Amino acid sequence: MSKVARLAKSIYKNRFSFVWNYKRDEVWLTGLSARGLHLNRPGMIRYRFDYDPSVGYEYRMDYQDTMNAEKLEEYCELYAGAGWEYVGTRVNWRYFRRPYLEGETIELYSDKESIRSFYRKVQKTLGFQKLIKQHTD
Repeated sequence: MSKVARLAKSIYKNRFSFVWNYKRDEVWLTGLSARGLHLNRPGMIRYRFDYDPSVGYEYRMDYQDTMNAEKLEEYCELYAGAGWEYVGTRVNWRYFRRPYLEGETIELYSDKESIRSFYRKVQKTLGFQKLIKQHTD
């Protein structure tokens, strides 16, 4: 049994968030990790954390369309090769973490074209939500 598994104690936190606030969520998750609370399972409102004060992580979120298990595995392997650990998924948001290194912050997207592509996916979701709201009012 690993040290983390022996120390792990599940703690739940509630948080309501919007798709456009993902950066705020990343900061929130990284801040909790600095206090020993590490995301175990993301949720719509209720998040599960494991407590281990001996480690700290930096969190990033990525929005991707629905994937089958094989495609998700390939996608996660790509991030693992860059040092990111896959934590879980919540409504097409993929949660990743890597060990926190003081003074070093890494974004999942760094070139302009991949950043634009990411925001287009998020906008598509927001547009879909707006369309639903218009048709239900």
